[in-house]
Amino acid sequence: MKYVTIKSYTYSHNAHLDEMRLKNEGIPVFLKDELTNQVDNFMSNAIGGVKLQVPEEYKQKAETILDIKSRPISEQEGLQTFSFLLQISRYIPFLRHVRKDYQIVSMLIISVVFVVFFVIFLYFLLQI
Repeated sequence: MKYVTIKSYTYSHNAHLDEMRLKNEGIPVFLKDELTNQVDNFMSNAIGGVKLQVPEEYKQKAETILDIKSRPISEQEGLQTFSFLLQISRYIPFLRHVRKDYQIVSMLIISVVFVVFFVIFLYFLLQI
């Protein structure tokens, strides 16, 4: 019986909740890397977290029970999420000819830096 990963978790207690939901429906479940995560929780991201695995023949039923959307997000849908940042990046000369994903990351960094400076400015302004 081959097991496939249907979901992964940073913390094992979240995986146990879904494990119980599936076991109550009669689906065999295995939590891969659970003990590694419990011994060294900081390794969770490095190893991909605790993986909830079910036999291949139960995959569709398990995804339905856990309401997992199997459809990956398309690039166009992902870019629409950040369309506001892409519109602003057209007005920044060094970002005009860069790939869209780099534009998004650059705009996020610029936004964070702006917010940090604004908070610092307010802090000093209110101390006067």
